[in-house]
Amino acid sequence: DCAHDMDVVIANAGVKGCEATIAMNFGIMSLKETGGDVVLVCHSPMGQIPHYVFGKFGRSTYGRFSGTQGKPLPPHLNRLIVYTPYPAYTDAEWFARQDQVIWATSWEEVMDLLGNHGAGTKTAVYQDGTIMYFTE
Repeated sequence: DCAHDMDVVIANAGVKGCEATIAMNFGIMSLKETGGDVVLVCHSPMGQIPHYVFGKFGRSTYGRFSGTQGKPLPPHLNRLIVYTPYPAYTDAEWFARQDQVIWATSWEEVMDLLGNHGAGTKTAVYQDGTIMYFTE
């Protein structure tokens, strides 16, 4: 079952690391309504896959169905932390607006960012959010 009412969700994008938004969406669905944090684990040295009708190319050219410079995070997502040793900052727009994505290149950085949650934090860990299927 999909977790609900979580303070923190850690969503791994292992199998489809270049399509990490799939895992991120499961993380967002699992947060409590009053807000929480998603840690997206994305270890793809290739970055996110280029979808030529959605992506950004260069400084001012966007695919036909692309928004402009990323979509804002949902209001109940306090922080989106992308944990990757291969940060491709232009990929931020696949997840949110660039200024809303927090990049971490080590697990220690992730834990420092999450340290303010404290005891009683409800956490879900998705081993691979890119190939999950929920029936509800």
